[in-house]
Parts: sequence; C-alpha cells; structure tokens
Amino acid sequence: MTRRALLGSPVVGAAFGGPRQPRKTLVPIFQRGGSDGLNIVIPHGEKRYYELRPNIAIRRKDVLDLDGFFGLHPSLKPLKRFYDSGQLAIVHAAGSRAQMRSHIDAQDYVEAGLRTADHETSCAPFAGGAGDYPDTRFGNRLCQIARLIKEDSGVEMASADIGGWDHHAGESRVLPYVAAEFAKGLAAFWNDLGERAADVTIVTMSEFGRAIRENTAGGTEHGWGGVMFVMGGAIPGGKVYGRWPGLEGDVLRVTTDFRDVFDWCVPSPFSARPSRGRRQAARSDRPPSAHEVLETAADSNVAISL
Repeated sequence: MTRRALLGSPVVGAAFGGPRQPRKTLVPIFQRGGSDGLNIVIPHGEKRYYELRPNIAIRRKDVLDLDGFFGLHPSLKPLKRFYDSGQLAIVHAAGSRAQMRSHIDAQDYVEAGLRTADHETSCAPFAGGAGDYPDTRFGNRLCQIARLIKEDSGVEMASADIGGWDHHAGESRVLPYVAAEFAKGLAAFWNDLGERAADVTIVTMSEFGRAIRENTAGGTEHGWGGVMFVMGGAIPGGKVYGRWPGLEGDVLRVTTDFRDVFDWCVPSPFSARPSRGRRQAARSDRPPSAHEVLETAADSNVAISL
C-alpha cells in the first residue's frame, strides 16, 4: 500500500463485516497530470478562448453545446446524455485555493484531504459486468468498484485514477484519446450500477488546470483552475456551476474550492460543511458558485448530499 491511504480501496468495506445493507458510496476520480479544463468543458462563448488558443482550441462546430456558453469536448459525447438528464453537474474554475504548479506538491495536497487509494485491481474476477468498460487499468478499476457496490459489500468510498493529462505538447493529438477513455469508463460504470446508481456519487478532479494560452509546442503549461464533474442521483445536474472569472492573466482563477464540492458529497460523519461565514456571497452579475447553488438547494429542503 502506498502513501495514499487504505480508506479509498474498494476492498476496505468488504473486509469488515461482509455483505451489508445498501449504503451511500463516494467515488472520487483523479485525473493525474493536470487536466486542461478549458479544452474539456470549453467556454466557446468566450472570444478570448479562440484568440489565446489559435491552434488547439476546440472548433465551435465540434463542441457539444451545454448552455450556449460552455460545451463538452467531442470525445466526451458518452457523458452528454447524463448532463441532459440532470445526472451530471459540472463545476468550472474549481481547484485548490493554494496555487501550486508542481505535480507532486499539488497531488500531495489534494490526497491529504481526500485520502484516496492507489490499489491495483483487475476486472477479471468480475467478468460479465453490464458496462462496456475500456480495456485499461482505469476501466478495470471502475468495473471492480461497481461489482463490489452491487454486491452490497459495505464500500463507502473507493477511488480510481486515470493518467495522461499532462499535455505540454501535441495536446490536440493526445487529449481526444484520454478524454474518450475517461468518458467511456464513467458511462460504463454508471450503466453497470443500474438502480444502485441512486446510492453513488462520482466526483472527478485533477491536481490543477492548464495555462490559458497555448505554448509553441501545441500544448499548455501548468495552470491553476480546472473543471470538476459530479455524477449522482441526489446532485442537481444539468448545469455548469461556478463563478466564471474570465480568461484574464496567465491562468484560470479558482473561484470554487474543490473541498467545498466534496463537503456536499461526502457522507456523514466525514462531511465538514463550512460555516456561513466562509460561504461565498452571491453576485447578481455572474452565475452563482457551486457552493452557493448547493447551499440554496439544501436550505430549500432539496436532498443533495449523501
């Protein structure tokens, strides 16, 4: 077992007490390498996006539009129907308030808070799952987690990693492949869960985003703010949340702390919702942050947290 704690391993719940009653499960998905949120959920309504990325920007005609301003990378098409059905929420300009551009430092910071696992898995013992998983380590991991959840083995949190997001060069050639694996894996996992999906929340994130401007090698340097996906029957999906800071400066500013997103997804007693003094104030001239929207739903007695 590595420095990433045992808590996230899907074998934890099964090791203590055997089969149990269905329970809520959190599944963090870590995109290692620093994913480019601006080319994953594209602000195609932002003129500067195309000015600053003349060679690697996703063409408007290829973008899977979400709300007239944001759209998905075309390789994420398997996830579009979950957004349309209200099962997928997106939080843009999200990340760590601590601005770090070192992979090691940023990953350590995130993992210290999330305590995810690095446990090698294989789907071979669980052949015959309902999902069409990619034949990769990421796909195998999700397949095993789904099987354990469906067997009521007591899993409360289980994580998966997918690498390949560090695109300093040739981003337009590489990103479509890793994005397709990511989307296919999540879609297969969700379909495999069937009715148990109502008890599961997926949260995806990376250690940081990428620079706003493309570099001379057709890639992007390390940045700051990125994008998070939240999938779950209890989460108000079908929207892109977050206070959009615009494309000014070198990096996308973080306006929603990743921990605020997890606060609303982690089941009690692990949840540590911030006090009202820490909550972000609404701005009438910009969309509300994810935290503000979720807080409003909670105050309105809408079930949003697990």
